[in-house]
Amino acid sequence: MNKYPSISQAFKILGFIIVLTVLIGIPLELLNEHILKLSDSFVNLIMYSIPIIIASVRYLKRRKIANQDDYLIKQEKISIPILLSLIAFLLLIIIFTGPIDYLLPVPDWFNEIMSKFVSEDIFSFITVVIMAPILEELILRGVILDGFLKFYNPRKAILLSAFLFGLFHLNPWQFVPAFIGGLYLGWIYCRTKSIIPCIVIHSINNLTAFLIIVYDPNDKLSNYFDENKVIYIFIILISITIFTLGIRVLNEKLKSTHNGKIQGKPGFIASLTGNE
Repeated sequence: MNKYPSISQAFKILGFIIVLTVLIGIPLELLNEHILKLSDSFVNLIMYSIPIIIASVRYLKRRKIANQDDYLIKQEKISIPILLSLIAFLLLIIIFTGPIDYLLPVPDWFNEIMSKFVSEDIFSFITVVIMAPILEELILRGVILDGFLKFYNPRKAILLSAFLFGLFHLNPWQFVPAFIGGLYLGWIYCRTKSIIPCIVIHSINNLTAFLIIVYDPNDKLSNYFDENKVIYIFIILISITIFTLGIRVLNEKLKSTHNGKIQGKPGFIASLTGNE
C-alpha cells in the first residue's frame, strides 16, 4: 500500500469500504433483529462509521497526517469569505434540487430507504451531521484528494475526487449534488490544505439537508419555488453573485496567507484560479 493513493488505489479504498460495510452490516442487522433490538439509526451509525474509520487509519497512520502543521488552518483568515460562499452554495444546491429531481425522479423505494437513515432520532443526526462530514472529508479529501495532488495537476485531482465523491453515495439521485459539492470542497481543500473548513462546510450542508428532509417531507419549499418563478430566478442570481464574491475574496485571502505558494505541482494556483 503506497503512502499516497493513485486513482486505481482510490477505487480500491472505496471498494474496501463498501465490502466491509456489507460484511459488517448483514450480520449486525440479523443480530439486531433477533437479539440486540437496538434502534435502526444506531445500527446505521455503526455500519457507516467503522469501515471508513478502518480505511482511514490504514493510510493516516503511515502518513501521520495529524502531526503536519499545514493541516492547522488559521480560521480567522478565511471565515467570512467561506461563510459567504457557503451560504450561496447551499442556496444553489437547494434551488437546483428541483430540476435534478424532475430530470431524474427519485423512486418511492429509495425515499423509504433514506427515511431509515434520516429521521428525528439523535443517532441519525449524529451520523448525518457529525460523523459523515468528519469521516468522508478524512477519506475523500484528507487521503484521496491529497494523494491525487501528488500524481495529477490540481484541476484533474479535484475533478477525479469529486467524481469519486459522487460515486461514493452509491445512487444516481445524489451523484450530481455530491459531485458539485465535491468540486467546491476539493477547491477549498486545495486552497487551504486543511480538512477543517471542509468538515465545517460539509456538516452545515448536511444539517441543511437533514432539516429539509425531516421537517419538509412534502417538499413545500420546492413547490414554493415552482409557483414563484420570479423569486426563484432572483435567488439564483443573488446566490451566484454571492458565491462568486465569496470565492474571489477567499482566493485573495489565501493567496496572501500562503504568499502565493501552496504545496502541489508547478502551476498550482494558476490551474485553480486561471491566473498566472
